[in-house]
Formats: sequence, C-alpha cells, structure tokens
Amino acid sequence: DPSYLFNLSNVTEEGFGYSGTSLKTRSTMVSVSYFDMDNQELDFETIEDTSAKTKYGVVHKKLTGFGCSSRGQAARLGKFVLFEEQNSTETINFTSGLSEGLVLRPGQVIEVNDPVRAGLRRGGRIKSATTTTVTVDDTENTDLDATNSPTLSVVLSDGSVETKNVSSIAGAVITVSSAFSSAPNSNSVWILQNTTLQTTQWRVLSVTEDK
Repeated sequence: DPSYLFNLSNVTEEGFGYSGTSLKTRSTMVSVSYFDMDNQELDFETIEDTSAKTKYGVVHKKLTGFGCSSRGQAARLGKFVLFEEQNSTETINFTSGLSEGLVLRPGQVIEVNDPVRAGLRRGGRIKSATTTTVTVDDTENTDLDATNSPTLSVVLSDGSVETKNVSSIAGAVITVSSAFSSAPNSNSVWILQNTTLQTTQWRVLSVTEDK
C-alpha cells in the first residue's frame, strides 16, 4: 500500500525525472551465502537467469543471506533479486517540500500522478473536505472523470493514505461512497484514478536533503 501521494502540486516546478537503470546493475547470476545447519558451516547457493544471461552476458552479484539457514531460503532471495533487477529497470526522482520528504523512508511505496506522462491532470491540493466529500483546488486544468469506476486517494490528517470509491462528482466536489477514517486537512494532497488511467507506484530507494 502507498505511504504517500505525489503530483505536480507537491513537487518543485522541475516536476518528475525518469531514467533507466544501468545494464551493469542488472544481475544475471546471484550467489547467496547461507549457514548450512547440517554441516555447521557457510555455504553458497547460485541462481541464474538464463534468458537475461543470454541477453546481457554474465553479471555476477554476491549477497550475504543474513538469517538464511537453508538452501531454499538462499534460493528464494536470489530469485527475488534477479526478478527485481530485470523488471524494476526505471527510476524516478523529484524534489519535494520538507514536510513530504520527512515522512518518507527507503523501502516505502509511493503513488505518483504525473500529468506530463499520463496526459491528464488528476491530482492536486484539497481546498476543503469532510469525511465524505473533497473539494479540489482546480477544475479548469483537471480532468475529473466520474466514469470507469473512479477512486479517490487522499492523505489524511495523521499522514496515512486512504482510498475510497467515488459515488459522484459535481463541479469541484468529489463525493465518496463511504466515509474516510477522518476528514483530510485543507491543502493536503489528492489523486483521482479509474480503470483507464491509473497512477504509477514506486519504491523509495533514498531520500537526500537538498542544500
């Protein structure tokens, strides 16, 4: 589940930047160390991705399987690393405010609505809200589509993200079918999506202070 929402309203004017991962970081072979309980010594389990190996050659990575005490555990870790490095090949970077940056930690998942990439603006700031209605900041530049099973995601007052099905949209007011746990704060972040246009999800790798 996402830990926070981002759109052009809570990042700097440079917006979102995208880049692909280096081919040198996409492992095709992983050796994972584990403690063999039978022999009472350190051993290694090596996993290969044969299709990736044919495409990129041998890119070998060694990992320490912390807490791994069986060959099966080490094999699962190796398969996970190979899958991630071959499939999670794009990174996103952006600069946000202090309040948004402080809540993020590496490993958390965030949800992004980038109108430059998606072609439509379906996110922004909340002008006012109750537990069942949200009045958005801008209707002229925002596509508030009430078709195709829309859902509304907001950041609540406690910093958590909650998503509800949308029952109706009238002007700048979005009404949800069931109440949020608490009313979102004014100037908080919202994102609208449906089955035809959805957000992208990313895992946080690092958070650095921009001096």
